[in-house]
Amino acid sequence: MCLRNMVLCACTAVTLAVPALGAEPQNMIGRQSQNEGILLLPAPPKVKINGDLAEWDWSGRFRVFADIDLRSRYSVEAAAMWDAENLYLAAKWKDPTPMYSTVDPDYLVNEGWKSDSWQLRIRTDKISHVTLWHFAPKKMPVCHIQYGQSMTKPFGGPGTFWVGKAGGTALGRGIEMAYRKTGDDAFVQEVRLPWEVICDKKPDWKAGDTFQLGNEFLWGDPSGRTWPVHRYADNMQPGQTSREFYWTAWNKWGDATLLAKGDVPVREYVPESFKIEGTVPVRVAIPADATRFTIVIEDQNGGRIRTLAGGCDPLVYSVGLEDEVRTVEVKWDCLNDKGKLIKPGTFKVRGLTHKGLGAEYEMCFYNP
Repeated sequence: MCLRNMVLCACTAVTLAVPALGAEPQNMIGRQSQNEGILLLPAPPKVKINGDLAEWDWSGRFRVFADIDLRSRYSVEAAAMWDAENLYLAAKWKDPTPMYSTVDPDYLVNEGWKSDSWQLRIRTDKISHVTLWHFAPKKMPVCHIQYGQSMTKPFGGPGTFWVGKAGGTALGRGIEMAYRKTGDDAFVQEVRLPWEVICDKKPDWKAGDTFQLGNEFLWGDPSGRTWPVHRYADNMQPGQTSREFYWTAWNKWGDATLLAKGDVPVREYVPESFKIEGTVPVRVAIPADATRFTIVIEDQNGGRIRTLAGGCDPLVYSVGLEDEVRTVEVKWDCLNDKGKLIKPGTFKVRGLTHKGLGAEYEMCFYNP
């Protein structure tokens, strides 16, 4: 964490303007994400499917997490783009066992959902279920597509198929997918889906058009082939919160809206009730991979005045992210630890960060 001096001329008269992160409403219910509609930004002329995402406009991203405290272990930040020929999707996963599935499509193609998989529930002029995973033993990206019987009968339609290529990105039928590991607990997934594989009739899309695009993200256990240890479904129709049997509940799958221009306001997920309240913004730079941070205010001699933030989540207080550095901001009410207003003066900001502690429920005690 950076160390800097902060000079207050008069605590009760300090006014600092903080740029807004975006105009989108908060997309949370309690402690979990609740996306009610996602945005498809226009794709650049040439998108190379390699897991790099350098050409992506990430401003339209949406976050998916079952609990705000699990975001550093089980969460996804995803985005979508479109052009006349393709739907593009990308996801930045947080996963304790990244890119690890041992579900072999040659034998168990219908079980690809069991480990580290992204399932798309798409309703254009037909219903398509797209299951995407990385078969680790062969380093094979796999795409399995099933169709519905009709617009209201989500399964049982003809034409089911799967494609995959060991060590490659061009899987077949115009579908491309790439994975890139970005850490011990993180990876990137990038996908190109031609409209012709998820539409009966190739659409003549234009900005403002919508279709339904639901998402289910599943995380596997270390075996890579048994029942998922974590799952969350998101992008919902307004007011819908039940995620039971999401795969068949087509009327709950949220809308995806095609935009003519990118660089949109970034969607917010921070519940204001969780934030420390104050008037003077204190900004510091911390490592981007930190999951907890603490900030204290000291006088010029190093004497503690206020423990401003203790063990806080950087994502709640984030106001900027560039490369490996995240900028967080906590507002100080100019009180000391005894609740008394301090006198104007020069102060030091000091703190620490760490990557957090995690726990997983394995089984109850005495379970044989």
